[in-house]
Amino acid sequence: MMEKLLVTLMTRRLFIQTKIGIL
Repeated sequence: MMEKLLVTLMTRRLFIQTKIGIL
């Protein structure tokens, strides 16, 4: 459960960084 949360946070952070990079 905790590992899934950590993966979600990391994926979300990576997605945000990619979005900022594109913009």
